[in-house]
Amino acid sequence: MYACCPVAFPERLERAVATSKTWEPAGGGSGMDDLIAVRKARSLLDEATLSRHALERARELYEDRLAPEFSPFEFLGTDELIWSQLIGWLLNPKGSHAQKGRFLRLFTRHVSHIGREWPEHACETAVLELEHRFDGGRIDILIRSGDRLLIIENKPSAADQDAQLARYFAYADGRTRERLKTVIVYLTADGRGPAAHSLDDTDVEARRSDGTLVLQSYRELSLASDSGGRSWLDVCRHACRSPRVAGFIEDMQNRINMDFSGIRDMNAVAHLADAISKSPEDIKSAFQIAQSLNLLRAKLCTALIGQIKYKASAHNIHLSENSSIQANGLYLNFEFDPQSPYLIRFYTSDVVAIGLLRRDENDSKDQAQIAIGRNLARRLNGLGPSKNWGGDKWAWIVLLDANSPLCALPRDFWMNPAPWASIAAEDGHDGQGDLDVAEKIVGAVRRIQDALTGVQQGPAVSAGP
Repeated sequence: MYACCPVAFPERLERAVATSKTWEPAGGGSGMDDLIAVRKARSLLDEATLSRHALERARELYEDRLAPEFSPFEFLGTDELIWSQLIGWLLNPKGSHAQKGRFLRLFTRHVSHIGREWPEHACETAVLELEHRFDGGRIDILIRSGDRLLIIENKPSAADQDAQLARYFAYADGRTRERLKTVIVYLTADGRGPAAHSLDDTDVEARRSDGTLVLQSYRELSLASDSGGRSWLDVCRHACRSPRVAGFIEDMQNRINMDFSGIRDMNAVAHLADAISKSPEDIKSAFQIAQSLNLLRAKLCTALIGQIKYKASAHNIHLSENSSIQANGLYLNFEFDPQSPYLIRFYTSDVVAIGLLRRDENDSKDQAQIAIGRNLARRLNGLGPSKNWGGDKWAWIVLLDANSPLCALPRDFWMNPAPWASIAAEDGHDGQGDLDVAEKIVGAVRRIQDALTGVQQGPAVSAGP
């Protein structure tokens, strides 16, 4: 991941970064060393730019043969149900991939400890069911083989319902009394645990300790681990005996890498990584560039906040002073009523979202305030369905993506170079950006604020592409 950002940045951001070439060290004994290091890093950025241009030229020459932009996911989409169907298809030994239990066996080996409980014969004879219904709800993927039960709860973007995981474990515990060895895999974008309103934090730790709950991320399914171990989809692709199926698995990986890790061209990343790895000096420069990425994001976040304040001032929108820029995300709070226990929050970290957040996040169990939140949420039904985070900190929340009517921003905002390049462009580095991020955020906040306060919508700030 260290080298992927320079090669992926659009030309505008490259030029924005290039404005730093007037930098001189502030003094001190290491000034010359600093200057040499910066020049080496700039040289590596220039090489990365040339590499990107060369790859783009090669694509143009061979585009009609390789069709590099084609993907079946252009037509399938990638919502929660589609991902459940795709993962279930791979795990089903009776699937049309004709690989029998091979992919299921590899999955159990890659998910914590459960591989030893699922030998080859158990994977070959397993029965898989999608959308399994029971009295407490509906399980995304359920796999049974003999005395083994594997449940996969798929949450690529949606949040849990109230007591959802608690109900699933009540069901699983009941099956355990039938002498079934049950494990629940909680699959999310980044491997986070369930929300407290879904399963109490102490229960989460207890379940993880006894091995009945495994937290898994989409990134881990697709990308190699930091230690160099291959991902589940990697080993599936290499173990697959059908070139057609292996090609489709690669398409799945590319889509996961794009949606959940912000990697749009793994080939370009791999090409640059190979080139850098041949030179110790380039490796040092690559690490310096990677270490500067958080600082670059922080500067661009500060620029974005300034842009938002400027645009918000014309619409009686107040950005709270307790908004924050953190190493793993940007958290913007907007006041619509200083007396309300809720405020409007936009944030981007592992996902990008906007919603009504409890002002006091440590007091999320107050039933009177929960009732206030649910009443406010009813006023926002026309802006999109909430993801049912209401029993905890959120009364209403919408997870955004590039097609969201409320605020069209890429789901992988934090790792996607496009919005950052546009923020840099809007800040005066290079004219107009492709995405006016501040305008989209202010437009969404304005629509939410007007719905909450009963203001009739007039001409709105554009929230679309």
